[in-house]
Amino acid sequence: MAEPFIGEIKMVGFNFPPKGWAFCDGALLNSQQHGDLFSLLGNAFGGDGQTTFALPDMRSRFPIGAGQGDELTNYSRGEKGGVEEAPLHKMEASAIGNTGSGHSHENMPPFLAIYFIIALQGKFPPRN
Repeated sequence: MAEPFIGEIKMVGFNFPPKGWAFCDGALLNSQQHGDLFSLLGNAFGGDGQTTFALPDMRSRFPIGAGQGDELTNYSRGEKGGVEEAPLHKMEASAIGNTGSGHSHENMPPFLAIYFIIALQGKFPPRN
């Protein structure tokens, strides 16, 4: 396997971060001990931006591309969104049907839980 770029994020099916990698779990790191990674991430994912910075926290989250596509919402790097549970709301209806069979359901796409890891060591990514 080629040496990763510092800050590279991968998904893995095993339950531990290999040497030189860490879970994307929001952990706070010392900015002096991990200077290269801090110079790339800054405090975009948390921390005080001076002595500490946070790794991205991908637990129970899915990624979305940063930036703005045509007629789409703009998302900045490190921005979080969404809600764990949709709030209940009351709806007035003039006609009542039996389509739900009296059972609730989740409005969630199929998913598979895996681990996200981030490279703490490796090559510093060159800019174009």
